[in-house]
Amino acid sequence: MSDDDMAQAKINRGQRAKHLLEDTVLNEAFEALLHDADQVREASKPDEVELREECHRAKRAIEALRKKLSYWVADGHIEQARLVEEENRKHAAH
Repeated sequence: MSDDDMAQAKINRGQRAKHLLEDTVLNEAFEALLHDADQVREASKPDEVELREECHRAKRAIEALRKKLSYWVADGHIEQARLVEEENRKHAAH
C-alpha cells in the first residue's frame, strides 16, 4: 500500500468514525447500555462483586470504543491537513 493509499485509508476511516459518533441510534444504544449497567450495579447485592465489576468493565468498554473512534476522527483530520499542506507545497514549487 502506497503512502497516498495509507493516507486516504486514514481519512476514510476518520470520516466513517465521525459518522458513527454522530449516529443517533448508535448513541442511544450506548446510552441505554450505560444506563442498564448502572441499574444492574445499583440493584446488585453486597456479595455480587463480580456482577458490579462486569458492569464497570462494560461501561469502560463503551468509553474506550468512543475514545478510539474520536482518535480516528482526529487522525483523519490530521492526515487530511497533511495532504492539503503537501499539495500546497507542490503547487507553490511549480
